[in-house]
Amino acid sequence: LLSGLKAWWLAKPGFELDKALGDPCEALATAAGESPARAAHELPEEPWLCIQQVGEAVYFGDHFPHATCNLEAFVLGFGAQGLSHGWPALHRAAHSNDLDVLQRLVEEGMKLNQ
Repeated sequence: LLSGLKAWWLAKPGFELDKALGDPCEALATAAGESPARAAHELPEEPWLCIQQVGEAVYFGDHFPHATCNLEAFVLGFGAQGLSHGWPALHRAAHSNDLDVLQRLVEEGMKLNQ
């Protein structure tokens, strides 16, 4: 996460997250006791809740249902699925935090999708 705070709801593969959770931000407010929509004791043990802070990464395997809720007015992060070898050079450089390559590619006029 580059900026802000983000709440993640995660569950085991096969768990029907949408049915159990509904709106992820409303579920978070319920868990915090701020919403009369559902009592906190009605929330199931699964899904699990995790709060991601700046500098942290969240990783989970294939087929894990998940939902997020931004906890600040401005939240900036990035995510990826699959292998990165097919990504454009600019994306690979950003992903690996290679500032020298990023700067060179931008100076050369590389477009985002090249």
